[in-house]
Amino acid sequence: MGFMEGFVDGFVRAFNEERNDGRIEQLCAALGWAIDERDGDTVGLNFKCPVRGRRTVYINSGDEALVFFFAPSAMILSQHSEHVNFIAGYALFSNANTRLGKWQASFNKRDDIVLSLTYTALGEGLNAAALKYICSTMSAEASNFDARMKERGIR
Repeated sequence: MGFMEGFVDGFVRAFNEERNDGRIEQLCAALGWAIDERDGDTVGLNFKCPVRGRRTVYINSGDEALVFFFAPSAMILSQHSEHVNFIAGYALFSNANTRLGKWQASFNKRDDIVLSLTYTALGEGLNAAALKYICSTMSAEASNFDARMKERGIR
């Protein structure tokens, strides 16, 4: 390796170390995707959504052995909503039919119910094609769920 090649190679390595590109960042770069949100070790990728315009799929712990994906529903419900039982039943029933991930409920800071489609992948097996499939499938599943709720008049 000549002086110039060594210099360029060293510069590129230093630049990549400074940016601290992890697994998800590298896979997104390979797909030509931008990271749309970042909070600690969680990144968000935005996708088009027919129900709300934009659907974000979040990825947590992208450099770990287990990588967590979640796509929140557009619906945030009061615990006292008349629709809670229907939505909970629909989400549980949907779990049997989703291609990827399972619906789960959690509470936000105001104690409202938030539904999210969640999935856990093995980090070692994650490649660009798998990331694309996981994110696009979860985005579509969450959008379909929200569309069904909207059809029923639940927003």
